[in-house]
Amino acid sequence: MNTAPVHVMLPVEDYLPADYEGLRDPAMRLFNPSIQPLGESYAAVYRVVTPGNDRRIAGCRLGPDFVPIPGSQVDISGLLAPLMAGRSERSRGWFADPRIFALGGTFQMSWNDGFHYGAGDISPFNNQYLVELDRETLRPVGPVRAMVRDDGQSRPEKNWMLFDTPQGWRCVYEIGPHRVMEPVEKTDKTIVWRETRVAPNLSPYGETFGEFRGGAGPVEHGGAMYHFAHSAYAREGLRHYVANVYTFVPHAPYAVKRTVAEPFDLPRPDAIPDLETLNDKAGEVLYVTGAVSRGKDWVLAYGVDDKIGCIVRVPKEEVERRLTFRNNPSAWSALIAQAKLPVRRYLNRRKAAEARREHAAGD
Repeated sequence: MNTAPVHVMLPVEDYLPADYEGLRDPAMRLFNPSIQPLGESYAAVYRVVTPGNDRRIAGCRLGPDFVPIPGSQVDISGLLAPLMAGRSERSRGWFADPRIFALGGTFQMSWNDGFHYGAGDISPFNNQYLVELDRETLRPVGPVRAMVRDDGQSRPEKNWMLFDTPQGWRCVYEIGPHRVMEPVEKTDKTIVWRETRVAPNLSPYGETFGEFRGGAGPVEHGGAMYHFAHSAYAREGLRHYVANVYTFVPHAPYAVKRTVAEPFDLPRPDAIPDLETLNDKAGEVLYVTGAVSRGKDWVLAYGVDDKIGCIVRVPKEEVERRLTFRNNPSAWSALIAQAKLPVRRYLNRRKAAEARREHAAGD
């Protein structure tokens, strides 16, 4: 692939606040960066796992060269915990999978707290949260709100990819078929989403490389939304995570237009920190979590093996060359996809009800 040299997010301490616990410990890891443009620079948030195995979120502003701007580093999860009074201890202490989205002129960050049963309330799935971040300081400035479906949760719920439209916020819930949600209720505690559009995705990609799953927030370019995502498939007893990309129309019904036929290659750095794996079932991991359109390039931010964060420029012409499968569904396949919508809602509700009964029986 014709790309610029990969920028590796090392040393880790350059991306963390100066008073961060364990800052210079070689076991500190930073990966899966999510980015948004700020003029010629960038806002970035990323996962941090400490030597003590704490899950945290930090952020900073990056210059055009992807080097952190001195003094911009912030401990985001440390600022979130005090805003989450009434949430479970787990939710106030476990912060994973951050994504930063540009929505309605604001920066919104999502994350989840991992699968758990919350203290004091039955939560047989992970919780997902959303908060507004100040565009300059990246400090939380709004209420922390849980994101839920109006028809029941699956377990676990994650990889909801939010994007902006003239009609308001939207969210890619699933890619094959392409399911899109919109918010139907917002309070200071909760955002309730409803699945309102579903369109077929006939790509054969998933038969070999696993189903498309969310990655970076969708970005509009050239009259289409580009969604850099990921999938996972089994090889030699391990699950390998790879990058992919597809496009869809930026308005209802958000129909899928083109997809890749095989994983989208991203460069692996020459040296990867010698750290223990966080997931003994995972093999190689290339996980795209940020995408920005810059002139003739895509700037892609991604994690490698849950150990390191990377950023690279990829020529747009290379991306176009890879988008070889054209999704041309028949009216019949579209009808089938629509028919599956109420079935999915029913199965979600039943799954959640069964999990609650199992938990109650265990008590």
